[in-house]
Amino acid sequence: PYERVIGYAADIYYEPDKLTKKNLRPKDEITFGGETYYVVAITPNELILSAKSNKKQTPIEFKPQ
Repeated sequence: PYERVIGYAADIYYEPDKLTKKNLRPKDEITFGGETYYVVAITPNELILSAKSNKKQTPIEFKPQ
């Protein structure tokens, strides 16, 4: 069957702050570690965040389960 992926969502857990966020999508905002980030993009293997303070982008690699 034909399947079309419209977009991805991500669930993240940040141990030091005991922060759990589910179903993050691009343009969502998340705060952890004393910094606020925007979700720039989600791919099958990566979550890209942009720091609100300096616009620096940080890729986070992961393996979907």
